[in-house]
Amino acid sequence: QPYGTSRFDLILANLPHFPTTALVLPGRLPSWSMGGADGRDLLDPFVEGLAEHLAPGGMAVFTHNRFIGIEQTRSCLEAQGLSLRTCCETIVHLSPLKVSALTNGPGGYDQDVFALGPHVFGRVCLAVASWA
Repeated sequence: QPYGTSRFDLILANLPHFPTTALVLPGRLPSWSMGGADGRDLLDPFVEGLAEHLAPGGMAVFTHNRFIGIEQTRSCLEAQGLSLRTCCETIVHLSPLKVSALTNGPGGYDQDVFALGPHVFGRVCLAVASWA
Protein backbone atom coordinates (compact mmCIF):
# COMPACT_ATOMS: atom_id res chain seq x y z
CA GLN A 1 0.00 0.00 0.00
CA PRO A 2 1.42 3.37 -0.94
CA TYR A 3 0.21 5.07 2.28
CA GLY A 4 0.84 2.26 4.75
CA THR A 5 -1.01 3.01 7.95
CA SER A 6 -1.22 6.80 7.39
CA ARG A 7 -4.48 8.48 8.34
CA PHE A 8 -5.77 11.76 6.96
CA ASP A 9 -8.17 14.42 8.21
CA LEU A 10 -9.38 15.12 4.69
CA ILE A 11 -9.42 12.87 1.64
CA LEU A 12 -10.54 14.27 -1.73
CA ALA A 13 -11.15 12.17 -4.83
CA ASN A 14 -12.55 12.50 -8.34
CA LEU A 15 -12.19 8.96 -9.65
CA PRO A 16 -13.13 7.73 -13.11
CA HIS A 17 -16.48 6.04 -12.50
CA PHE A 18 -18.54 6.32 -15.66
CA PRO A 19 -20.16 2.94 -16.43
CA THR A 20 -18.33 1.94 -19.59
CA THR A 21 -15.50 -0.26 -20.75
CA ALA A 22 -14.83 1.54 -24.02
CA LEU A 23 -14.90 5.30 -24.35
CA VAL A 24 -12.69 7.44 -26.55
CA LEU A 25 -13.14 11.18 -26.10
CA PRO A 26 -11.13 13.69 -28.13
CA GLY A 27 -8.36 15.26 -26.06
CA ARG A 28 -8.72 12.80 -23.15
CA LEU A 29 -6.75 9.76 -22.11
CA PRO A 30 -8.65 6.48 -22.65
CA SER A 31 -8.83 6.01 -18.87
CA TRP A 32 -10.25 9.48 -18.25
CA SER A 33 -13.81 8.44 -17.57
CA MET A 34 -13.89 4.64 -17.71
CA GLY A 35 -15.01 3.01 -14.49
CA GLY A 36 -15.65 -0.48 -15.84
CA ALA A 37 -18.96 -2.02 -16.86
CA ASP A 38 -20.72 -0.96 -13.65
CA GLY A 39 -18.63 2.19 -13.08
CA ARG A 40 -17.26 0.88 -9.80
CA ASP A 41 -13.83 -0.55 -10.77
CA LEU A 42 -11.93 2.24 -8.95
CA LEU A 43 -14.71 3.54 -6.71
CA ASP A 44 -15.22 0.30 -4.77
CA PRO A 45 -11.56 -0.16 -3.70
CA PHE A 46 -11.44 3.52 -2.72
CA VAL A 47 -14.60 3.26 -0.58
CA GLU A 48 -13.50 -0.08 0.91
CA GLY A 49 -10.20 1.46 2.06
CA LEU A 50 -11.56 4.67 3.57
CA ALA A 51 -11.89 3.48 7.17
CA GLU A 52 -8.26 2.41 7.11
CA HIS A 53 -7.04 5.87 6.13
CA LEU A 54 -9.58 8.32 7.55
CA ALA A 55 -8.50 9.90 10.83
CA PRO A 56 -10.97 10.12 13.73
CA GLY A 57 -13.15 13.14 13.03
CA GLY A 58 -11.95 13.24 9.41
CA MET A 59 -13.98 13.28 6.24
CA ALA A 60 -13.68 12.12 2.67
CA VAL A 61 -15.28 14.11 -0.14
CA PHE A 62 -15.59 12.51 -3.55
CA THR A 63 -17.58 12.85 -6.73
CA HIS A 64 -20.26 10.23 -7.29
CA ASN A 65 -22.40 9.52 -10.32
CA ARG A 66 -25.73 8.68 -8.70
CA PHE A 67 -26.53 6.33 -11.55
CA ILE A 68 -23.91 3.81 -10.44
CA GLY A 69 -25.50 3.11 -7.07
CA ILE A 70 -25.18 5.63 -4.27
CA GLU A 71 -26.94 3.19 -1.91
CA GLN A 72 -24.32 0.53 -2.64
CA THR A 73 -21.66 3.04 -1.62
CA ARG A 74 -23.63 3.93 1.52
CA SER A 75 -23.92 0.24 2.54
CA CYS A 76 -20.19 -0.33 2.10
CA LEU A 77 -19.35 2.72 4.21
CA GLU A 78 -21.85 1.83 6.94
CA ALA A 79 -20.31 -1.65 7.17
CA GLN A 80 -17.05 0.11 8.09
CA GLY A 81 -18.65 2.37 10.71
CA LEU A 82 -18.78 5.37 8.39
CA SER A 83 -21.76 7.44 7.34
CA LEU A 84 -22.52 8.98 3.95
CA ARG A 85 -24.32 12.17 3.07
CA THR A 86 -24.59 13.82 -0.30
CA CYS A 87 -24.44 17.48 -1.19
CA CYS A 88 -24.12 19.71 -4.23
CA GLU A 89 -26.38 17.45 -6.26
CA THR A 90 -26.73 18.51 -9.87
CA ILE A 91 -27.32 17.18 -13.34
CA VAL A 92 -24.71 17.09 -16.08
CA HIS A 93 -25.16 16.85 -19.81
CA LEU A 94 -23.89 13.57 -21.26
CA SER A 95 -22.42 13.99 -24.71
CA PRO A 96 -23.67 11.67 -27.46
CA LEU A 97 -20.31 9.84 -27.29
CA LYS A 98 -20.75 9.18 -23.58
CA VAL A 99 -24.38 8.17 -24.01
CA SER A 100 -23.42 5.66 -26.70
CA ALA A 101 -20.79 4.20 -24.36
CA LEU A 102 -23.09 3.67 -21.34
CA THR A 103 -23.00 -0.02 -20.43
CA ASN A 104 -26.78 -0.23 -19.93
CA GLY A 105 -27.74 2.37 -22.52
CA PRO A 106 -29.42 5.65 -21.59
CA GLY A 107 -32.58 3.94 -20.32
CA GLY A 108 -30.85 1.52 -17.96
CA TYR A 109 -30.30 3.75 -14.92
CA ASP A 110 -33.80 4.49 -13.56
CA GLN A 111 -34.33 8.23 -13.16
CA ASP A 112 -30.65 9.02 -12.64
CA VAL A 113 -30.04 9.17 -16.40
CA PHE A 114 -32.82 10.86 -18.35
CA ALA A 115 -33.56 12.58 -21.64
CA LEU A 116 -35.04 15.98 -22.29
CA GLY A 117 -35.72 16.13 -25.98
CA PRO A 118 -32.57 15.04 -27.78
CA HIS A 119 -30.32 15.71 -24.74
CA VAL A 120 -29.38 13.18 -22.08
CA PHE A 121 -28.44 14.10 -18.51
CA GLY A 122 -27.07 12.25 -15.51
CA ARG A 123 -27.44 12.98 -11.82
CA VAL A 124 -24.21 13.53 -9.93
CA CYS A 125 -23.27 14.69 -6.45
CA LEU A 126 -20.50 15.15 -3.97
CA ALA A 127 -20.44 12.32 -1.46
CA VAL A 128 -19.17 13.04 2.04
CA ALA A 129 -18.06 10.13 4.20
CA SER A 130 -17.27 10.56 7.89
CA TRP A 131 -17.20 8.53 11.07
CA ALA A 132 -20.73 7.72 12.25
